[in-house]
Amino acid sequence: ATSTAPLSGSVATMSAKLMLIDPGRVSQLPYAEFSGSRIHGDSAVLKAQDFIEHDYARSIAAEELAHKAGLSERTLGRRFKAATGHTVGSYLQCVRIAAARRQLERGTKSVDEIRYEVGYEDARAFRRLFLRHTGLTPRTYRLKFSPQRGPLPDSNRTRKQARV
Repeated sequence: ATSTAPLSGSVATMSAKLMLIDPGRVSQLPYAEFSGSRIHGDSAVLKAQDFIEHDYARSIAAEELAHKAGLSERTLGRRFKAATGHTVGSYLQCVRIAAARRQLERGTKSVDEIRYEVGYEDARAFRRLFLRHTGLTPRTYRLKFSPQRGPLPDSNRTRKQARV
């Protein structure tokens, strides 16, 4: 028996990203998915990647990350770049932006709530980095990829209010 159920929002969004021809686009950035290279064979770097991907929402000190990987900060930085093609900082940014993209695609939280949950306190810095990584502002990204296809009001709440 063949199911005729509609695709879930995430499958539909992923399909659109992979196959949609968007004649107004000037860049492929909104359609690019981040997946950090994990086939490099460096177990210390894999430990660092796992730690970043699990704890990306909080501030991660270089010393703490190096300790988790069992390396000095300098050695971790050098090996991380060689293995992944990213610095530790740029990898963390990519992981955070990827998490924000997923949440925006679901369309359930305000941009400010998402920004805070993925580890950015500064709204301008988050918007600037999101734009650099995707070619779109967070609001425009949501409009383009959220199954609801409509803007949700952005919160003007402070960090303290968003936690309540």
